[in-house]
Amino acid sequence: MAAAALMVRGGAVRDRAIVWSLLGHGVLALLVLIGGIVVHRSPPLTQLAIKATIVDPDALRQLRTAPNPVPEPAPKPEPKPEPAPEPDRRLKEQQSEQERQAPQQKRELAARREKDVLAKQQADKAKAQLAEKQR
Repeated sequence: MAAAALMVRGGAVRDRAIVWSLLGHGVLALLVLIGGIVVHRSPPLTQLAIKATIVDPDALRQLRTAPNPVPEPAPKPEPKPEPAPEPDRRLKEQQSEQERQAPQQKRELAARREKDVLAKQQADKAKAQLAEKQR
């Protein structure tokens, strides 16, 4: 399409950007084919690589040895746990007495609750009878 625009005289005169674009691409293609521009360096890269790999023959070579391993410290013996002191006999007796009395206390508590419930029911009945009499 660009070539057709160049062949037509009116198209080429109106749009010069296409001509410059084609010329620029042509120059770039020419540079690639020639091999590019050579920039001279001082010293050349190949010489730098050689200098970097030269080893001084007079240098003393010392083999690296692995450092001696640090001995692990001996584990400390764990202290024996102190024997638990025996509970006081009085405390044991109190606990056993409480355990014996627990069922009895539960029965007494249940009996009190029953009495309270009955007393409340009787009070409610009395209030209801009083209310009926006042009507």
